[in-house]
Amino acid sequence: MVLRAQAQVAFANGSRQDTGFGVYTHHIIMMDIGRPMVTLPVEARCKNGTKGGGFDSLGALGGAAMGGMGGSGAGAPSGGHSHGRKNKRQHDHSGSEGTPMAPEGISVPPGFQMPAISVLVGTGEDASPQVFASKDPKVKSGFYIGSNDTFTAMVEAVNYNPYEKDIYLSMDYEYIPGPREPGWLNSGIGSISIDGCEGGLGFHPPADGPITFTSNEWIAGANGYLINFTPHLHDGAINIEVFRNGTLVCHSDAIYGGDEGDSALSVGTDTWETISGYTECLEAVKVSTGDILTMTSLYDLTKHKL
Repeated sequence: MVLRAQAQVAFANGSRQDTGFGVYTHHIIMMDIGRPMVTLPVEARCKNGTKGGGFDSLGALGGAAMGGMGGSGAGAPSGGHSHGRKNKRQHDHSGSEGTPMAPEGISVPPGFQMPAISVLVGTGEDASPQVFASKDPKVKSGFYIGSNDTFTAMVEAVNYNPYEKDIYLSMDYEYIPGPREPGWLNSGIGSISIDGCEGGLGFHPPADGPITFTSNEWIAGANGYLINFTPHLHDGAINIEVFRNGTLVCHSDAIYGGDEGDSALSVGTDTWETISGYTECLEAVKVSTGDILTMTSLYDLTKHKL
């Protein structure tokens, strides 16, 4: 049973290789093949009364990754900008040893099964961890892996320098070995968008001051918990806030720069920093059928360049 997993593009010694070293990670995705995922059963309510995007919709303005409410929640992709050039060489490297064990069966809410693929890690340049365990001792949860499960991974990285580099995929995870204990919930990954109705990918924050984008309403279709809200924001973003029935349940700030490579580039006379992480929201949020979820995301291009 995996409690927490974190993956990043790294050097051979496992240390992070980010934009400070001329490597931008667009995304890392690691999946358990053949195991249905606990999904996020929410549906968009649009202003004209129609229904918008369904499960796992993610947009460009900003979104919050959450988990399937039939079990519990977990973090998911965090983002940046699209890039067209990939690194030419890539190797696999495991940052931790050991094989987590769990029984073959899992519980998935009726009517909310995804295809038989479960995402264990979905992240980008920020390398945010996927958290499957609640801090609340009354809510016990994790990502269950069977002894015969098969995994696949894909990485898209951008080399900012005009020469080849070796990059490695490094992963660290915390887990509890042995069979699944009674009363423990299975976690899954899902996401909702700031714009689940229009479906547009373009957004244009003003260059001269802040702007707050507000989502449509998302209606919960099952009971459960949300654990670990992980934003998907672009450079220029300040924070994201998530509300349940009008009450704030998560405030997460974008973190720029970093310690290892500083996630910064010099562009002319300017220093350009990209998002390297987010402050965490790890409290278990109980959600019931019919609850309304909404989000806001704040951008200010006078503080951070897009």
